[in-house]
Parts: sequence; structure tokens; C-alpha cells
Amino acid sequence: MQPRPMKGIGRSGSRASVAGVLASIVALTLLAALMLAACGGGSGATVTPSATHAATIPAFTPTTTTQSTTVANGEEHPAMLRANLERTGVYPSGGPTRRPKLLWTFKTTSVAWMELISSPVVADGVAYVGSQDCRLYAVDIQSGQQKWEFKTGDCVGSPGVSRGVVYVGSYDGSLYALRAKSGREEWEFQTGAAITSSPAVSDGVVYVGSEDGALYALDAASGEKRWEFHTDAEISSSPAVSDGVVYVGSNDDHLYALDAQSGRQRWEYEASGPVSTEAAVAGDVVYFGTWDNLGTSAAYDPSGHHLYAVDIRSGQEKWQFDTHGVVTSPAVAGALAYVGSDDGYLYAVDVGTGKQKWRFFADRGYFGVQSSPVLSGGVVYFGSGAPNRALHALDAATGRELWAFPSGGAVDSSPAISDGVIYFTDLAYGPEYGSDSPLVRGRLYAVK
Repeated sequence: MQPRPMKGIGRSGSRASVAGVLASIVALTLLAALMLAACGGGSGATVTPSATHAATIPAFTPTTTTQSTTVANGEEHPAMLRANLERTGVYPSGGPTRRPKLLWTFKTTSVAWMELISSPVVADGVAYVGSQDCRLYAVDIQSGQQKWEFKTGDCVGSPGVSRGVVYVGSYDGSLYALRAKSGREEWEFQTGAAITSSPAVSDGVVYVGSEDGALYALDAASGEKRWEFHTDAEISSSPAVSDGVVYVGSNDDHLYALDAQSGRQRWEYEASGPVSTEAAVAGDVVYFGTWDNLGTSAAYDPSGHHLYAVDIRSGQEKWQFDTHGVVTSPAVAGALAYVGSDDGYLYAVDVGTGKQKWRFFADRGYFGVQSSPVLSGGVVYFGSGAPNRALHALDAATGRELWAFPSGGAVDSSPAISDGVIYFTDLAYGPEYGSDSPLVRGRLYAVK
């Protein structure tokens, strides 16, 4: 999931007062000016290794943890948003079952409102995270210290890592390929609009969506385009890849299944609203959520948002589950699918019947649960916004809360887990965000 709208800016179809609209315009103007200053006013990409963005490290020595992306047969397993190419949100290494301790936090030194906005991805001892200050940061997971940063022309989303290369999209419309060790640019591919989609890398091909409405397949080594597939609206969903098929949602209210080699469409499923979250492929089913009744032909209605289960071969619907609010990307393991909702609940849904198994109330907040859940070792992890502002751990079978770790700001990111350590980001919190508290900048956390 990408960053939520700023407070005071309604989603499509929602109502806003004249004063609220004017306030939003002023806020956006100020934000644009701040972003222009932070990004240097252009899209010229530069690598600037720096020690000025220091980590905050408490008096606690982290256990040695190193995630390897190379499996026993010598073939590399790529590190992707939501844990894997199928985007199931399932991490193999177990996370903490008791309330963890803080290992370190990392924050940028950018101006106010310039915060870490992406979900982190961890590979080979490094955590990668994108920021509103137009930079991708590489952070050493042992120390929490910055290894390097790469500057783009606009906000940066969540990357994918494969064979020593980091692939990341920017709101400046470009996909960048960077050397993981140094941050040096290998190539750049320009699309026609902002990239909020996180790339998937499979069999030497990078798949990424753009808000120009196209899904692009690029050669991972050279950046040359192999094919592109056009939809009728923006693509903000990150593609999932499984068994030679790419699954991607579009804001034209459809989920598409495409042949990974040719880009030829196998089927499409029409939902009742934009498919802006990541689809998860598990077994013979693809699961995804929608902003139903928020599409091109209907006004916003918070009572009709769904989690869908669709057959991967035929594209036929198996069931749909009403969450009563905007859903996150689903996590799927065993007999249950997990999804967050605008109503403040995290739901566990039986994958066979589409019926609710349990639900857990985190907080209603501004947009409810926006953090896409992940699973590891029988525990589901996700974040919450105001007033709790915490990372939560629940028993995946029962929904019982095991612990909650407080953060400074809302946790809308999807956590990443590596060797028992959980990495997550929070959003800035303070007067600019409707609070009387002092401004707290968004940070990357490592807890165990």
C-alpha cells in the first residue's frame, strides 16, 4: 500500500467543505514547495553516500542478523514487497511472539513533511526504504546506519531486490536499477506518469505498473522494454508473478492475468471499484481487495468494499467478503486470508468459504487499518494509526493479541521480517497532522 491521502483531502466521491478545500490547496502548495526544495527541483538522479542521516540507537546490542537472497542451488530468491513474488505476505523466518525490544531507528534529516513513506524491503543485510524527500535509503541492519542514498526527482516507493540490483520506482515516472552495494545507477526507464507500484523481478524480467495506465515488462539487465500492456486507468497496484502469469490490478476496476513472456491477456475480472492493492496468489486462487463503489461510474460508499477470491485459471469469482471499508493487500497462509479495513478491524477470512473466522479491532483512526498484514511462524503482524499508533502481533489462528509495540506515528506500512527482526516505518505525527503534540518525523524501526 502506498501513503494515504493528506488529512483534509478527500478521496474520489467524498464531500469536502469550501474551507477544507482551500486549506488543502494551501497545504498542497506548501508541500509541493517543500518537496521541490528537498528534491533539488528536478529529476536528475545522483548517488550521494552520506553519514549525515544518522540512526537513533538505544543501549541495546542487536543480534547478528543477515538475510540471504541466495538459496542452496545457487539461484537467487528475490526480495520483494509483501515477502515474495506471489505477494502473500508470508515470511519464512519467525518473528517475535513476545513484545520486542527496539534495536534501532533511522530517520532522514529532511524538512517537515518529508518522511519515509514506503514499506521496507530487506536483502543481504540491508534494509531499503523510500522517502518523500525523493530518496531511496540503504540502511545497514546491524547498526541502523545509512550505507548510501539515491536521489530521484520525486517521492520514492518500495523497491524490489534481485541478483545484487535494487529496482525502484519514483513519482517522477522513472524506474531505476541500482547496484545494491553502492547505489550506483545501472539504468533508468521512463514511463508516462508517476510510478507508485513496487516492481516484481522474475526470470530476468522486471514488471512494474505506472499511473500512465500501463504495465511494463523490462529486461532486468539492460532496462530494455520487452512488452507493455495498457489498461483504462492508473496502475498503482504492484504486480504479483506466479507460474508464468502476472497478476495486476488497475484503477479501471479490473484485475488482469497476463502471460509473463508475451504480455498477452489470459483473462480479466471486473470488480465494483479500483483495484489499487496488491493481489496475493496462493494455490489456485488469487485474492485482492477493492475500493468498491469508488470507481468511474459510482460515488463513494463506505459500506461496500470487498475482499475477492478468483480462480487463477478461469478468472471466475469464488467468493467475496464485505469488510465495510477500504481493504489492504491481503496476506494468505493455510486456510485463512487476512485483510485490514477502513472500519478499524483486521479480519481473518476462511479461504474456502469466504466467511469471517475472527476479527480484531485496532483503531478507527483517520482511515482505519491501512497497514497490509504479514505472517510468520503462526503470527500476523500489522500496524495501526491514531490513537494507538503501534505495531501489533496477533495469534494467526485465534486473533488474540500477543503484543503491541508503540511508535511515534501511524504505522501504515507493511512490515518486513528477516531472521526474527521486524522492520517497519511510521508516518510523521504532530501539529501538521491534527495533533497538539510536537512534530515526530517518520522513521524506520528494527525490533526484536
